[in-house]
Amino acid sequence: MINPGFSEPQRQSPLGIAILFLSVLGNLLRNFGVVLVIIFFRENTGYKQLMLSGILLLALLFAIGIAYLRYRKFTFFINSDTNEFILTKGIINTSQTNIEKRKIQEVIISQPFFHKVLGIYQVEIDSPGTDKKDLKIEAVSYETAQELREMLVVAKADPEFVSDSFDAAETISKPVSEFKISPLSLMKWGFTSDYIYSIFALIGIVFYLFDKLNDFFMDQIETAFDEEMWQEYLLFSNVLIVAAVILFFCTAVFINALRKIITYWDTRVQWENKRVRVSYGLFNSREAVINPDKVQQFISTQNILQKKINIGGLKITQIGEDEFDQNTSTIIPACNNEEREKLQSFFFGTEVTFQETVRMVKFRLVSRLLVWAVAGSGIVGFVLYFFEIPVYFLLFYTIFVSILVALKFINSRLYFGEKFMKERSGIWDVDEKVSRIQDTQMIEVSQYFWQRKRGIGSVNVYTAGGSISQGSSKMKTLKKWVNYIVYQTEIRNWNT
Repeated sequence: MINPGFSEPQRQSPLGIAILFLSVLGNLLRNFGVVLVIIFFRENTGYKQLMLSGILLLALLFAIGIAYLRYRKFTFFINSDTNEFILTKGIINTSQTNIEKRKIQEVIISQPFFHKVLGIYQVEIDSPGTDKKDLKIEAVSYETAQELREMLVVAKADPEFVSDSFDAAETISKPVSEFKISPLSLMKWGFTSDYIYSIFALIGIVFYLFDKLNDFFMDQIETAFDEEMWQEYLLFSNVLIVAAVILFFCTAVFINALRKIITYWDTRVQWENKRVRVSYGLFNSREAVINPDKVQQFISTQNILQKKINIGGLKITQIGEDEFDQNTSTIIPACNNEEREKLQSFFFGTEVTFQETVRMVKFRLVSRLLVWAVAGSGIVGFVLYFFEIPVYFLLFYTIFVSILVALKFINSRLYFGEKFMKERSGIWDVDEKVSRIQDTQMIEVSQYFWQRKRGIGSVNVYTAGGSISQGSSKMKTLKKWVNYIVYQTEIRNWNT
């Protein structure tokens, strides 16, 4: 029996008109903002002020009108006869989207900043083959959002869940188990993750600033300095460069940590109704439900510092989600090893074990060192000479790149077991991606012509939520496990 609240078409909360108004007004400013800037900076006359005021007034009236019409024309309900969720929208051209409840992948409840001010929530419905933007309810109450999610996700997963005495509030407020990420753990995670990318950007900035400052001082004071003063200047400028690198690095780490703390503030993980609910956010709140049957990849990320303090990040991808898109996959920050193992056992239903480890051959390390450290040093040396940058930067590059190549080789491994496979990869932040063998959708084995004599090749195992891959490994071992995965997948297809 469908809850009466969704058996008939209903509209969003009236407060949603304000959100729709801001959305329309923002689009107008993005499209016509250049025109307003040109008018504003023209000669200051009374006619110009009158025209600018008129344009702004018309834009406000237009945005209010469009927002109200979009609110009136937007409806959603659950058809009890066809067991479909139906969403209708549009002003002039009306569109209707019908989705069978069994095909709905996930329902995400979020609360961006302006929604939080107004006390309303946003609902995104994810279904394979559809765009979340097309299946978004902009403004509903929290109770309505939760009730709708219960009906679309939980009820279809557990038929016994739906009864004549269905009470959404009762199903929402009884988590079986939960844990909360403390602010201290979040700070530790924020200050020790994802800043390797900032280092590369800052190195580029330092090179650029050095070139510009060097040109300026060379033109201004070269003739005024004697040899001794010139040597002191060069020494002082090098000290400034080192200080600038340290300052930029510290600033990048602080900004990155602050961004993560704000984004994942008050993270809570709750077990309820055979699923996991994850919620977080300070200014922009987000709440997602993870169904263990739909989990495709369980990705844990940890670096050396985080390993010492027993902390790391988790990412869970479900069917149809992109492992590289943080807006689709679910992030659980600052988990310790115990919490990670608890979640992994819950999602996969058993202990994750492996029987064989596949490593890349040493030839891979030698070839990459030749490319990046040796050949790369020649290119970088030419650039440094062209821009008249001190030669010690070349030594720094060679050592730095050699360390990165070595770390990537050491951390690259592939694990196979009876039920699971895992890819370990990374340089500083090491990712471990675990997937079920039964979730395999496609396998790709490749081998370059120069790899045939050495008996090495590459493999890519694709699931509906990402891939597991490794290159330059022994082909005999890879083929053995590829055949096993294909066999297990075929058995599963025959049984279903």
